[in-house]
Amino acid sequence: MAQRQVIKERVRLFPHPERLELVKVGTFQRVVQRGGLQEGQAVIVAPERALLPP
Repeated sequence: MAQRQVIKERVRLFPHPERLELVKVGTFQRVVQRGGLQEGQAVIVAPERALLPP
């Protein structure tokens, strides 16, 4: 079963070619524009089909 909970974690940044960075948050990885996030910054991830609390 896929993880569908909203999570709050600190990001880890990894180099990526061009003007991008690879961001790892928990078990999720995303590619973002370079400079948009800082190492250790707290972020919230809501995967597709996640249920948000009211």
